[in-house]
Amino acid sequence: MREHLTGQFTPGTSILHRLDARAKFFGFLILIAATVCTDAWLGYALLLAVTAAVVAVCGLPLRTALASVARMGWFFLLIFVMNALFFATDDAIWHWWILTLSVPGIVQGAQVTVRLALILVMSNVLTCTTPPLEITGAIQTLLSPLRLVRLPVEDIAMILSVAVQFIPTLLEETDTIRKAQIARGARFESRRLHERAQAMLPLIVPIFLSAFKRADELAMAMEARGYRGARPHPKKVRSPAPERLGRACAVRHRVRSGNTPVNPKSERNRSPMQTMSTVKKSIITAVCIALCYVLPLLFHGIQGAGQIFCPMHIPVFLCGLVCGWQFGLLCGLAGPALSSALCGMPPVSILPSMMIELAVYGLIAGIMMRCVRTRHVYADLYISLIVAIVAGRVVNGLVNALIFARGSYSMATWVAGSVVKSWPGTVIQLVFIPSIVFALMKARLIPERYPKEVPADD
Repeated sequence: MREHLTGQFTPGTSILHRLDARAKFFGFLILIAATVCTDAWLGYALLLAVTAAVVAVCGLPLRTALASVARMGWFFLLIFVMNALFFATDDAIWHWWILTLSVPGIVQGAQVTVRLALILVMSNVLTCTTPPLEITGAIQTLLSPLRLVRLPVEDIAMILSVAVQFIPTLLEETDTIRKAQIARGARFESRRLHERAQAMLPLIVPIFLSAFKRADELAMAMEARGYRGARPHPKKVRSPAPERLGRACAVRHRVRSGNTPVNPKSERNRSPMQTMSTVKKSIITAVCIALCYVLPLLFHGIQGAGQIFCPMHIPVFLCGLVCGWQFGLLCGLAGPALSSALCGMPPVSILPSMMIELAVYGLIAGIMMRCVRTRHVYADLYISLIVAIVAGRVVNGLVNALIFARGSYSMATWVAGSVVKSWPGTVIQLVFIPSIVFALMKARLIPERYPKEVPADD
């Protein structure tokens, strides 16, 4: 018998199944906020009791409700061990070589593990008791005020809904790839920063290839079922059958004879990256938003890894380069917000400035990729990346100096945080992002930017 997929909707007649999707979604957000804000064991005990009660009420088998947590057992163990044995502190319980066991490290590892496990169980219960279309409708209701500024709320709700449902799948894929790297000798437990970084970096390209492959499969399935976007389309008046048949025969004759009219100016100015359908761009954006949550978890055990390696920046840059500035902007705003809501990272104190910084990354990367046409893919990618990196760092410094940290933010602080401390992340972005784009093109998961012209038959 086929194994039940994590997060797949399971029909039922329980109270939770019959409850309005909007009420379930808002309740889910409240529980997530409580999980992130709790730092006392009594609070965790109450949340565990509430979660157990919800699982009992919904009528799901315990194996189904805990499926995502069970499959991620080794991943949870890795997070706990990395926090417990490599937490820098002066009051160590036990120390040997590079291992330092301390009470703060054990507490932090346990808190991170419990938070992530509770959130996975809650999200699994939500997706198992609510059809995907109803989840999308609930998110659409939450975003409905954005209609006042004429934003496509329906499309944004669909992207966020798909992103949330992709998270358990991508976590499982990441855990599988990590195990394969351990079998090849990767040292994830090393205390030396460069050794742990060397172990983490080979995970990046396979994770993106696997994620984009899943996005491609889902987009093809949605398009094959007639999905063309969440917005209503105007009803077309069908022509009489003889007229349609005549037009079809004419088009067929033009294609066979090679006389199909082409506008050279439009073909010359159109970017091949824009030949992807809106549906595929939306699904890729959803995957990139989910990766903004998954990738930082790999570096969670390294103190200060977020500012040093900047793992959340990579999906945003890729989304802007591949899908365009609109989707890059959405990924930059939604990625850190979703990660902060689910695991508390980045902290709420720096979330607004980080959202603005990442939004600028996605926006500028998409605009530059559309405007820069050197006929060399590497040149286009590097020009777009460098300009986007500089623009994002400058905007981040400006909003901190003028709004969020006014009076206490200086040029020295900006240089230390955005240039000196984050230079490894900048190098990783410049090295890996073009490689990922080329790997995606080679795997035919995205169109080639400058496709080779096929000579016409004589």
